[in-house]
Amino acid sequence: PLQGMGSFADEIRSGRITLLLSTPVSAWQLVAGKWLGLLLGNLPLVLLPLLMAWLLELGSAVDAGRLASSFLGLLLFTAMASAISIWLSAISEQPLTAAAMSWGLLVLLWLLDANAGNVMQALSLNARLSPFFEGLVDTKHIVYFLAFTAAALGLATHRIWRLGGGE
Repeated sequence: PLQGMGSFADEIRSGRITLLLSTPVSAWQLVAGKWLGLLLGNLPLVLLPLLMAWLLELGSAVDAGRLASSFLGLLLFTAMASAISIWLSAISEQPLTAAAMSWGLLVLLWLLDANAGNVMQALSLNARLSPFFEGLVDTKHIVYFLAFTAAALGLATHRIWRLGGGE
């Protein structure tokens, strides 16, 4: 959220969004470019634990399957968190507000109790991310992250499209 907070919020606040919207690229291309840039910027943070685990393998046995599963979970979470940050940056004029909303939504998803009921279990981030760290890759967990990512990018695209005068 701190890296993505100014993606669009700072552009909207300063008025540079009109310059961005006057370029010959669509709202989807603007959002996808910001998201990919943020995702690639966060990639070293996801690769560091992987590198650390490989270095630990020099002196101990590391389960490659569990390591790959954990990396996939972190990558999917990073993609989702980046998309949520982009979306909330697109609907806010203040970067700090966008960061606070992003942190708030991610913490809310994390704190939802997976044992409370069907809706809570379906939205619980902790219940979806934990199996990856245990070495379990399930398509329903992958779909969870991809659906949140697609929804956030779609909402951000719609907001930017509307700012550009889309009807």
